[in-house]
Amino acid sequence: MSNAVSQPKQGGSKLSILLMLAPAILLPVAPATFALAMVYMLPTIIIGSTRLLRVQGAVATMFGMNLSGALPGLVAHWERRGSFDDAFRMMLDPEFLIVNLAACAIGLVLLFAAPFIARAWVDIASARLRSRAISQRKRLLDEWGDEVRGDHPPPGD
Repeated sequence: MSNAVSQPKQGGSKLSILLMLAPAILLPVAPATFALAMVYMLPTIIIGSTRLLRVQGAVATMFGMNLSGALPGLVAHWERRGSFDDAFRMMLDPEFLIVNLAACAIGLVLLFAAPFIARAWVDIASARLRSRAISQRKRLLDEWGDEVRGDHPPPGD
């Protein structure tokens, strides 16, 4: 037996590869849309392939928000002719790029802000439960007296 410390398993690597290769289905059918999708999904590809963010759920969060930012451009591309000229114009169109990058930025903010929001939610909920339990305890002691307490010492309020 070795005394080596086991490393935590990197979950989601197969899912990350699947998410990055899923647009490859478009390559033989619609190469211009594939090229546009690859440019729009570049933040997710960079995060997924380099693991710059070592936060759990980073790739999934970035993929979801990046996809939501890329869909307006992809839908607009499909409503137009769908040619390579349109795809290259849309790759450089500031409106679609800003929407896409703003969605990625919102994903990053959510990724880093979610633990703090969850912690605040749990603290508020536990404070409410504690105050409700203390008021219920006081009501029981007023109604039944100190005999209800038994041998338990009073908690430090």
